[in-house]
Amino acid sequence: MRPGPFATTVLRVTSGGFVWVLHFATIYGFTALACARGAAGVVPWLVTIATLAAAGACAAILFAAWKDARAFERWLSKGLAAAALLAILLESMPLLLVPPCA
Repeated sequence: MRPGPFATTVLRVTSGGFVWVLHFATIYGFTALACARGAAGVVPWLVTIATLAAAGACAAILFAAWKDARAFERWLSKGLAAAALLAILLESMPLLLVPPCA
């Protein structure tokens, strides 16, 4: 069964927020787990990898929204993906600048 046009549109518009939520849960969940297990050295590496992957996904969403034909959906998709990209970059800075398990 294929999703209808409404479901496809909603998924396209909210995909930037989904990427942000996945990134947020990944970096803070892994940081908590690594600190509990005494593996603080791997936290900056994982945060960097997760941030690059999420930023790439948001960039792909922005590029895909550039080619979309419907004006309002394109604008909303680009705006939410750009806000998600900014949130991803801002939420990863403390984990890269401050010692993770201090």
